[in-house]
Amino acid sequence: MLTDILKTHLPMTNVYNVQNSFQLIHDISQITFVPELKLTSLDISNMYTNIPTKDLINIIDTICKKHNLQDTIIREILSINKLNIKQNCFSFQDKTYTKRDGLAMGAPTSSILSEIYLQNLENTKIFDILNTTK
Repeated sequence: MLTDILKTHLPMTNVYNVQNSFQLIHDISQITFVPELKLTSLDISNMYTNIPTKDLINIIDTICKKHNLQDTIIREILSINKLNIKQNCFSFQDKTYTKRDGLAMGAPTSSILSEIYLQNLENTKIFDILNTTK
């Protein structure tokens, strides 16, 4: 349910992402080749567990405000996400542990929350890098 709420209120553009290999092949085939052309692919190791959750909450807040959501909706989205992120427990050898930072592996919301964080990173840092290297 939280994933649906986030998708509804925080639309994502996927400017720098590819959905699958077919889209990648199509997109590459539309580019005129020049010797200076560079293709970069980034892969993330242990992505969910390395998402900085405090930054993520601030990003969600910023995106909500950017989309002019009502203050009550923003407070509810932030409150639910903080609670969801805080409940990051796992079991190992019959003991239960709580992870202090990062997103829970296997949680239904970790995928969209990491996507929100990564798209913010892409739209700020990568966008800046692309503009300074021209």
